[in-house]
Amino acid sequence: MKILLNNIHTEITNGISISELLGVQQIQAERGVAIAINNTVIPKATWSEYILKENDKITVIRATQGG
Repeated sequence: MKILLNNIHTEITNGISISELLGVQQIQAERGVAIAINNTVIPKATWSEYILKENDKITVIRATQGG
């Protein structure tokens, strides 16, 4: 199944959740990380339940400090 992960075409297994995707892609789900799918932010509490679909556009957002 194909998705767009941070503007990179990526092939993933059918039926995986956001949490599983993060594990496969070795993305740390630490504090300050948000996930948007098709421009909608998905609550962290539902990442393990949210099943990705063909052609989803996933954006991983990391908060940074600075000024």
